[in-house]
Amino acid sequence: MTILFTVSNEGNQIEFELKDQPITLGRGDKCDIVLSDEKCSSLHCEFSMKSKKVFIKDLNSKNGTHVNGEAVSSLAIAINDVIQIGTSYITVVENALSTIEKMAFTKVSRSSKKDLTLPILKPSQHHEKSRTDQRYHSMNEKTEVSVVKKVKKLSEYHRKKA
Repeated sequence: MTILFTVSNEGNQIEFELKDQPITLGRGDKCDIVLSDEKCSSLHCEFSMKSKKVFIKDLNSKNGTHVNGEAVSSLAIAINDVIQIGTSYITVVENALSTIEKMAFTKVSRSSKKDLTLPILKPSQHHEKSRTDQRYHSMNEKTEVSVVKKVKKLSEYHRKKA
């Protein structure tokens, strides 16, 4: 099994493969992947596969290893995680993965607190059939007056009880 990663730093990109053996990253010559990033430690972090999952481990680096903006010491990474070491960003090349390789990633879905987005709704999610008047409603369609009257009566009832 081979997992392909991309490292991006100031417009430059390199790729590396994770196979059965752990891979170390950092500025030092003894690292498997040597980065020319002044904010990286000589021996910064390690990628490995254990129990059919992909892990990243910080190797006591000075500036830390971050996943989606959060500092981590060791973590099973998800396929959409963005890993930062120094000023370099590391991501998985998802389209290079087979179905079996995709299963090596944790099923946990994480989002950066800085970059939360709402899902795009499909038509079936925002066109619900109304039980009151048996019609489909969309954003531009008006509800029948009888339904509005029922809602007003219900609101008045709750207001009187309060």
